[in-house]
Amino acid sequence: MFFETNYLNSAGFNKIGFYFSKDGGLNWTEFSPFHQSSTENNYNDRNILVTKDRWIAYSYLSDPTVFSEDEGKTWQLDPMFVACDHITQMALLPDNRLLISCQSKNEFGVFVSNSNNELELLYPVF
Repeated sequence: MFFETNYLNSAGFNKIGFYFSKDGGLNWTEFSPFHQSSTENNYNDRNILVTKDRWIAYSYLSDPTVFSEDEGKTWQLDPMFVACDHITQMALLPDNRLLISCQSKNEFGVFVSNSNNELELLYPVF
């Protein structure tokens, strides 16, 4: 389980906190934030997809898609998503490919990742 919150830290600055639970919400652990949103109000709408070996953090607000292989301690840019903006949904398929609704290379639609970690358009929206 994951959640994200905005709060004022002890210095009075707006801070975004990221937390996860491995026990259904009984205990929560804060993890390292990824890149701050570039929007004026610093609102960050990150979603996190958990796969077998990493966490993938994505956003509709054109923030870069990043991944962590150490439960959020460190984050790296994900090269597969360099050309992918405005991700609205992401799902892990049984064969470990990703199904993604986004804009990529000026095409809006549903994409699937292939064995070369590239995105292929399955269904164009327009």
